[in-house]
This record gives sequence, structure tokens and C-alpha cells, in this order.
Amino acid sequence: MPDCPKILLLDDDQDLLELYRDILQRLPEHPEIRTATSAARAIAMLDADPFDLLITDIVMPKMDGIQLLTIVRQRWPQLRTVIVTAVPGDQLMRRSRDAGVDLFFIKPTTSAEVDTFLSGVSGLLHGKAVDSALTSDRPPQPSSPAPPPPSVPPPPSLPSVVSAPQGPAERPPPAAQPASPLASFCRLEGVEFALAIRGGVSQPAIESWRAERPEDLSKWLRSTLQGFKAVAEPLQAGALLQVEASGPKIRFTMVPGPAADLCIGFRPSLPPEQARATLKLILSRWTP
Repeated sequence: MPDCPKILLLDDDQDLLELYRDILQRLPEHPEIRTATSAARAIAMLDADPFDLLITDIVMPKMDGIQLLTIVRQRWPQLRTVIVTAVPGDQLMRRSRDAGVDLFFIKPTTSAEVDTFLSGVSGLLHGKAVDSALTSDRPPQPSSPAPPPPSVPPPPSLPSVVSAPQGPAERPPPAAQPASPLASFCRLEGVEFALAIRGGVSQPAIESWRAERPEDLSKWLRSTLQGFKAVAEPLQAGALLQVEASGPKIRFTMVPGPAADLCIGFRPSLPPEQARATLKLILSRWTP
């Protein structure tokens, strides 16, 4: 660990950023603490400077903390990560673990919970792994269900921190809560977002992962595909297979289908041959 470790703290609430900055300044490692109020800003800061630890909220506009983690695990696999959220729930814990988070905390509200939080952060800064779930002393609410057996995470009413394996997990999700295939596509190298549109023009069903303004993008996608089809039909050019578009910040491919139209966004710096190979892999897995 460097003499002065660097922590990037991300939350869309400026007041909470200042609060957690004050808490983290109690660490004996005396870290340099930098803050960001959006995932896009955090990515830009990670691109510009090396950090030892990322601490992020989950619920944020445009790109949430779990979506950010999938990018972090691809581009900065050595970066240690912590989620601190006010939204408890087993599903969020599972999604965070699948995204490769190191520690998951419910936002601390007591001195004991703050101490637990600081202990976990300090351990990560020193490269230590947390081997078991840590639970604060906050009592459950009267309406809370009875605690489950020790082999499963604590119920949502109990603030807790859990450890997780490094790197994005490849195991399939529980059958009762199937994961979107779009999420798995976004874990591939160079993929920035995925969007699928089902149904008719008047009431389309939009599914997106990491796409900004998916409603506007889907309208443009449908309009563009219809325009190309209108041009192709008089020319008897055959079925439209795919449309590629590129700009200074993004490159994407649109693939029309009988059940759904698919749009995959790629990082502009991704070599074209790698983008084509990745798209081929995606289409082999795509079952709309």
C-alpha cells in the first residue's frame, strides 16, 4: 500500500459525500479522499489517476453503482470496491457480489456501525480479505421476520456488510430471478451498453442496460431501421441484417429481428475486428 492511499468516494448526494469524507478522515492510513457525484465523473477520474479504493452508492441517476462496478472490474480489476447504500435487500447484495464488489455496507447510523465500516475499509487498503459477514448491533424492527439460518445473508432489516469474490461472477442467477442477457453482454470487453425493443411502434417494451436515455435512443433506433427498410424494399436489396453507426464518443450496431430489435454500443477505441467478433458472440447468445 502506498504511504498515502487514494480513495474515490461516489454519491449523488453532496451532503452525504461530505459526511463520509469526514468519517474516512478518521482512518489511521490518512488517505487522500476525492469525490464524484456521478458514475460518469468517477470513470473519468479513474481514467486520469490511479486509486486504491472506490466507495460508491447504488441508487444514482443514469448509471447506478452496480452498473459502474461491472465497468470497474473490466478496466481496473485491481481496484478494491465498497458499496454503501441506504437500500437493504438480499437481491442487491447478490447483484453486488455478482458485479465483483469487495464489501457491501448498509449506510452506518451508529458509532458501532461506523467503526465496522472503517475497519472494513482499512482492511481493504492493507490488502486484507474479509472472510465472513459482519453485522452491526442495530436491533431489528418489530415487524422484521425471524433471522434465517447462518448459511444465508441476514434479512433486509439488519444492516450488514458482506464479502464478495474478486471479478465478475459467471455463475447463473437463481431460477426464480433470471438475469437479463443484456447484463451479460455488457460484461464483455468493449461493450458500453445494450438495448432491446420488443412490441409495436405505439407501445414498445424497452429493456436496457447501461444505456443513457433509453426511451429516446429506442425511438431513434426504430425510426432509423424503418428508414433503411423503406429504402431497401424498392431496390429489392433483401432483408436488412444490421446497421452500424459511429461517432466521437460511441460506436454501435443495430440488429433488427422479428421478435425484438437489438442495439449494442461499443467503446470507440475497440478495434473493428474485435467489435465484430464480440457482436457475433452476442448474437449467438441472443434469444429474444
